[in-house]
Amino acid sequence: MSHVKENISHFPCDYVIKIEGRNRREFEPKVCEIVAQYAGKLDAHQITSKHKRRMTSLTIRIMATSRAQINAINKDLVNCSLVDFIL
Repeated sequence: MSHVKENISHFPCDYVIKIEGRNRREFEPKVCEIVAQYAGKLDAHQITSKHKRRMTSLTIRIMATSRAQINAINKDLVNCSLVDFIL
């Protein structure tokens, strides 16, 4: 789990989350649902996806408002069975 130090980043700030999981049709919607729960509705321009054989990689750009917000997103992503890695 990533822990962002409040004194390193000034909030609000642009924050990038990279998530990888197996190629499953429910992967992207579920990950976006988790992130949107804390960051608000995501627009298509905030999400980039790459598909490689068995894996899908998502890059999601949000406006982070606090360390607590980032930690909550990461915690829920870690607990999601569809997610293999968070970078």
